[in-house]
Amino acid sequence: MISYMFILVVVITLTWIGFDTLTKVYITSSAWKSIESSRQYIDAESMGVMFRYHDKDEQRNPYTENQLLQEIMNISSQMSMASSIFDIQYLVVSNDNTMLYPIVDSAEDEKYIFINENIWPNIAENDMGRFVFSGADKTRYLAFKDKVTDSSGNVLGFVIVYAGMAGTEQFTSTITYITVMIFLMASIIAVLISVVIATRIANPILELRNYANEIGRRNFKAEPPEKTDDEIGELAEEMSNMAYRLDKHDKELKTFFQNASHELRTPLMSIQGYAEGIKLGVFDNNEEAAQIIEQESKRLTGIVDGLMYISRLETVEDIYEKAPFSLTDLVNESMSITKGEAMAKNITLKANLPEKPITLTGDIEKLSAALVNVISNCIRFAKTEVSLTVIKTSEATVIYIADDGTGINENDLPHIFERFYKGKSGKTGLGLAITKTIIEAHGGTVCAKNTQNGALFEIALKN
Repeated sequence: MISYMFILVVVITLTWIGFDTLTKVYITSSAWKSIESSRQYIDAESMGVMFRYHDKDEQRNPYTENQLLQEIMNISSQMSMASSIFDIQYLVVSNDNTMLYPIVDSAEDEKYIFINENIWPNIAENDMGRFVFSGADKTRYLAFKDKVTDSSGNVLGFVIVYAGMAGTEQFTSTITYITVMIFLMASIIAVLISVVIATRIANPILELRNYANEIGRRNFKAEPPEKTDDEIGELAEEMSNMAYRLDKHDKELKTFFQNASHELRTPLMSIQGYAEGIKLGVFDNNEEAAQIIEQESKRLTGIVDGLMYISRLETVEDIYEKAPFSLTDLVNESMSITKGEAMAKNITLKANLPEKPITLTGDIEKLSAALVNVISNCIRFAKTEVSLTVIKTSEATVIYIADDGTGINENDLPHIFERFYKGKSGKTGLGLAITKTIIEAHGGTVCAKNTQNGALFEIALKN
């Protein structure tokens, strides 16, 4: 805050100096233009009247005092119109330095004293042109000195047009002061408004930072910042949703490790028990014990392979080799793989495919594995038949896989796609979890529900 105020003071100071300097330059330039314009109205004829009137030779002085005054009034009137805001005056001096204009009664006259103290001493005797000087009254003056000649080119005297800048510069200084004060007040108001706005923005951001720190410490239940109807409020809501998803994932991960530990411990304990029995000679028939160890080892291998496979599906980006494929080929391949399992249980497999071929893009091998898991699950619970129906919509191609079994237990239905969740007659609890991972990696969805005839799985793939 202090640094901002310092910057503001520096900016205002520089603005004041710059504005004052530019104003004075502009005023000085305008004053010179007014002086040049005023000089145009001091013509040779008028000066001739003035010089010849003061000539002591009456034969060369045909002008009366009224004529002289008339010429002076004409010049003064025209100069007044040309000088605009500047007080332009002129001084006429003869060759012998006698002041011909302004007309004064005596050396005690105020005009004579003023000119003698402030103007004439600062005008070089032999130089012509522009002069800039400060008078005895400390006022800055601009002056222009020019010769006055007769028709023969003889120098009769000099005319000096000058302007005092005191009043004008005081006026411009006042304008500068007022302008800078307005700028200062506007800046202070702007700073105060900025501070208020910055505080309103900063406080929610600080709250979001603290909330993010809590999430970083795995405190997903931390109280989210108060929601507002702006972008920061939207960010807070997204962070709250993120915390919810992280909390859910964290719980799922803990559940996964618990289930994995349980699933792995069961065959390991069985293997350990039979191995110790063989070692101690407990079993009469070691071949039977060895057979159980082999079965449990295969089960353990299946669980580990499933875990590794689903882990690769979720973490390795280039594991999917996507390419265009025929949906008919996908369905036929999946049903061929499960045909033996269906025949072993006297289950009929039926496929209802559209007449028009459907081409999709994806990894046909991974998608086949996903379909096989679902078909196998349906075969396990079906009574007589498992049907597969394909329907294409404007947005997706939907594969319906149905069985005529008793359906899925309502308590199991929300969890069947979770890892290691096994319903009745389930195996490793990884099959449907793998299916869900593969389908979602292709931008699709999978869900399950019960119908009057049994369970129904719905797989939707984008066209």
